[in-house]
Amino acid sequence: MSNLTEQEEIFLMAARANDINTVTEYLAAGVDINAQDERFKQTALSWAAFKGHTKVARLLINTRADLNIPDKHGATALKWAADRGHADIVHALTDAGANPNIQDDNSETPLIAAAHHGHEASVKHLIAAKANLDMANEKGKTALISAICRNHTNIVLDLINAGADLHIKSIDNDKTALDFAKEKGHTEIIELLEAALAQQERQRKQEAFKRNSEMVTSTIAILQQRERRNAVPVLKRRKNKPQKKTRPK
Repeated sequence: MSNLTEQEEIFLMAARANDINTVTEYLAAGVDINAQDERFKQTALSWAAFKGHTKVARLLINTRADLNIPDKHGATALKWAADRGHADIVHALTDAGANPNIQDDNSETPLIAAAHHGHEASVKHLIAAKANLDMANEKGKTALISAICRNHTNIVLDLINAGADLHIKSIDNDKTALDFAKEKGHTEIIELLEAALAQQERQRKQEAFKRNSEMVTSTIAILQQRERRNAVPVLKRRKNKPQKKTRPK
C-alpha cells in the first residue's frame, strides 16, 4: 500500500511526464514538493532531471525543492542530470546551490558520471561549480581516469586544465591516468598527459629553485646582521694639536 496521497502520486507522474501545467497546479495547491515515489524514491525534481524536462526542473528549483535528496540508489537530481547529459539542468541545479560532491551507492559523483559518458558541457558546469576533481568511485576511478578509459579527449583536457591530480592511482589496479591511457592506446591523450606532467615537473623545479634562493638570501642577511652586531668599534685617534712655541724672555 502506498504511503503517498493521491495528489502526490499525480504530481510525481506529471513531473515524470513533463506535464508542467499539472505540476504548477499541484504546487499552487500545496502538494509536498519533496514527495518521493514508492519504487525508486525519486522526487519530482529527480524525475525531471532524469528525463531532461528542463522547464519542469526550473519550476521546481524556483519553488524551493530540496536539491540534494538521494533516491533509492543514493543518486541526487544533479547526479541524474549529469549522467544523462542534461547540461541545462546541471547548470540550473549547480547555480541554485546543489551539492556537486554527493556520491551515490557506487561512490560515483555527478562529475565522474558526466566524464564517463562524455558529456562535456555538464563537465564544464560541474568544474565551474567547484566539484571535487579527484574523488573516486568504488573502483577507484576518478573523473579523469573515467574520461581516459572512454577516450573522451576534450574532457581529459578540461580536467587537466582545471587541475585534476595526474598522479592518483586506481584502487583496483594501482594504475595512474597515464598508465590507463597507455593501456588503452589513446595516443592523443598520452601526449596530453605527458606534456602536462612535464609542465608540472618544470614548475616543481622552478618553485624549488625559488625556495632555495629565498633561503640563501635570508641566511646571508642573518649572517650580515650578526657580523654587524659582533663588530668591535674602531675608535678614531684624536690628532694632537701642535703646541705653540713660546719665546724666551
